[in-house]
Amino acid sequence: MPQRAILCYLESDGSLALEAIERLRTIAPSVVLPMPTVAQVLETVEHTPGSAGLLPIEDSYDGESLAVYDRLVFESRNAYIRDEVVVSDSLDAFAQGEAAAEAAHTAVASPRGIEQCFRFVQEHGLRVRYVESAVEACRVVSTAVDEGLIALAPTRMAERFGLATIAAGIEDLPDLKTRFIVVSREVAPPTGDDKTTLIVTPAVDRSGTLVDLLGAFGENDVNMVSLISRPLRASVGTHCFQITCEGHVSDQPLQATIKRLWDKGARIKVLGSFPAWTGDQVMTPFDALPTSSVGPAEAPVDQRRLLAPPVG
Repeated sequence: MPQRAILCYLESDGSLALEAIERLRTIAPSVVLPMPTVAQVLETVEHTPGSAGLLPIEDSYDGESLAVYDRLVFESRNAYIRDEVVVSDSLDAFAQGEAAAEAAHTAVASPRGIEQCFRFVQEHGLRVRYVESAVEACRVVSTAVDEGLIALAPTRMAERFGLATIAAGIEDLPDLKTRFIVVSREVAPPTGDDKTTLIVTPAVDRSGTLVDLLGAFGENDVNMVSLISRPLRASVGTHCFQITCEGHVSDQPLQATIKRLWDKGARIKVLGSFPAWTGDQVMTPFDALPTSSVGPAEAPVDQRRLLAPPVG
């Protein structure tokens, strides 16, 4: 049964966050509070019993958000990931009225929004005005005296700010997705289909360290789904590894894995355990394999080119 909670989210995520809130599984918001920064969301979660936070952690365009992860990893002591949700991220162009489309001369959007819709901006010969977020873009356009401003923002923003949609689905790469996480002071109870994120810091950082650590997961038949390496300023030359794997932290195989990592001298932080999201997933927007990849069946000339790239 979902847990009742005060839910904080980033105001800059706007309608996308509100859509994610509607799809949460382990939290039932009693109050929804927009906040300006990731730090403020996490601070509220850590110091306010009965609260939770919704944060964007990955999208098809930029990949995983290390800025959000770093706050969780290095600054939070009592905040755990307890849920994840993936929502579609389509962008439209909004103006004060449909007639304003003819007078459009400047696109107002966040840097990310401009980059995602660069082709649309170029094709319409628009100048660019950067703002902090899609919410701010819509606010600027809705209150502007100049009708030639258009906002580039998620679909549901139009109704909120009383704007007219003059073009839909304008992102360069279609079918973009954003993954949000929910953090609270507790992990979610096990469901039988869960994921866990661990932060593993080895005792020493030398050749073969990562292979040695990953062996603990293989020994206990724990499948990994994500691996991120982060260098540590506190110990130059040392890395910590963020590993997301299948299973709940209370499951025996994962408990055995953690104990095996301790045997190897590693320090462990549990970043969260949460039900695996079974709907749409965040994937690269490109259908092809990485360009210029070379496999064992490729022509010898291609293999030689891979082994001896140009040196300048």
